[in-house]
Amino acid sequence: MDVVIELKSSVISDEKEEMTLNVMGAMIWQEDCCQITFEILDEDGTPILTEIKAEGDFVVIGQKGSRTSRLLIREGERIASDYATPYGSLRIGVTGLSVVNALTPLGGTLTLTYEVDVNAASVSTNTIEILVRRTSLDE
Repeated sequence: MDVVIELKSSVISDEKEEMTLNVMGAMIWQEDCCQITFEILDEDGTPILTEIKAEGDFVVIGQKGSRTSRLLIREGERIASDYATPYGSLRIGVTGLSVVNALTPLGGTLTLTYEVDVNAASVSTNTIEILVRRTSLDE
């Protein structure tokens, strides 16, 4: 189903940085798993495909394109992942502080709060709020 996706993210490290992004995308619902996909452009205009899979309190956020990364987030658990940046790949730890999954086959919200560490030293606390709305009531 075609959807409108609104992402709000905040990163708290030395300072607080916030970003909002609105994009068109797709949502597929299978059993208890929701998959959201959308495309954004990198700084140089290269497309990056983002895929978010949410099943209960377990979320996987993957990016493919000029950079490839995969974050695995589960509330109450620390999971090590490789994360690509424009400057190279990092091995990071992601501790899920809160996962509120209110997605349904008709849309909804997904809110993630997690802490990122490198070499067991806390780097930032991040929050991502995702709002998914159908583009048409006819679907």
